[in-house]
Amino acid sequence: MEKISYNNPQIAAYVGTTSIVTASETTLITISDAKDISKSQLTAYYNVALGSATEVDFRYYVSPDTGTTWYMIPIQDPNTNILENLPNAVIDSTTYSTGGNSLTVHDIPLSACNKFKITGRAVTATATLNSLTILVRDN
Repeated sequence: MEKISYNNPQIAAYVGTTSIVTASETTLITISDAKDISKSQLTAYYNVALGSATEVDFRYYVSPDTGTTWYMIPIQDPNTNILENLPNAVIDSTTYSTGGNSLTVHDIPLSACNKFKITGRAVTATATLNSLTILVRDN
């Protein structure tokens, strides 16, 4: 029997310093290294403290050039096929948490691009991004 296996993931980007996420959409992390962008999948590891925010919305963007033009990766409605302007990931009070921090993982198929970025925006109040780690690999 032939065994199918994938390469080990590698860290593409890491934000380990605590930062405040406000009501303004702010870039949290950008990946532009060709060795990481050539992978087929990213996995985002979020560690967020909601504080008094009701949720934190994360949006994913890709750039076909050097970051001059950014395209949001939309969410496709399965019933209408409309590409909607919705967050790609949302952390709220229903997200798994331990010790007051929401810990979650989100797998992201990577579109063909030269740069990738994640932005964050808190709803109602501010939240704290404790860390954000992006791993990449080919599947």
